[in-house]
Amino acid sequence: MLKFSMSIVSHSMAWLFFVGLDGLVYWIISVLSNRLGELKPLHVPVLLKVEEGTFFIGINVERKQMVYDYSYDVPIFEKKCLPAPELWLYKSVLPLSVIFGLLVLLVVVSSKLSQLRLIVSEQFYSEDAEKRIAELHAKILKRRSKWTAKDAKRTLKSFATQLHFWFPIIFRCQNNNHENKI
Repeated sequence: MLKFSMSIVSHSMAWLFFVGLDGLVYWIISVLSNRLGELKPLHVPVLLKVEEGTFFIGINVERKQMVYDYSYDVPIFEKKCLPAPELWLYKSVLPLSVIFGLLVLLVVVSSKLSQLRLIVSEQFYSEDAEKRIAELHAKILKRRSKWTAKDAKRTLKSFATQLHFWFPIIFRCQNNNHENKI
């Protein structure tokens, strides 16, 4: 089960990374658009001073000064131009959770499916299965005949400290000493 689920866990971590990255980009865009929308518009003062005067033989008789105000405000960011992000959880998280749930179910069922595969192959290829059983039985008997009681105690102690004893699917035993001596 562990060997089958390693790829599922690694792909799930990648999915969670990208979903988290998508949520982070959504959060950054929404915070920036809110902050930029709160900025006050830029005030551009444009004042026009007009002086009018009446001159009589080069002497200023009457002076008029008028000020025209053409000031305007310019918004730094137009509200209609700011992006409005949408985070649809039902479009991203829901399908991924369904897929993840199915894969977890397959992990749980994988050991039973491998047993079922062996049973079905034994039904279709019974002669080969009987030959295989006989070969394995002979191999086991040959190995047992070479062991002594002292070796058995030593191997039980060594099995308790070896990883391939506790996790045979992940760590395969590479010990072929008994076959090489034959």
